Amino acid sequence: MAACEILGALMNVNRWKIRRDRQMLTKIETLYEPLLRERQAAELLGVTPRCLQAWRFYGHGCPYVKLGSSVRYKLSDLRAFVDANTCGGDAGQAATTGATDRAAASR
Repeated sequence: MAACEILGALMNVNRWKIRRDRQMLTKIETLYEPLLRERQAAELLGVTPRCLQAWRFYGHGCPYVKLGSSVRYKLSDLRAFVDANTCGGDAGQAATTGATDRAAASR
């Protein structure tokens, strides 16, 4: 085989591999939402990263994802946490009414 043919074959393999890797990443991105870093989550919630650390230590706060030694937060979990801790006004009444309706339905 000539050197040109070998190089061409390797380039085709690499193109196929890159295309396959891109397809896999696309599938993963559609299955899972992007994860936020601790600093980003703290900024969205209006607290310090140290506050999030304390909440985790004491078992309070929003759910988090542990990847090795890294901590990440799902945006949907942050939204749910804010919704669950909304008090007063119409939003608080709607959340309380929904909980009351669910409790009555389960009886």
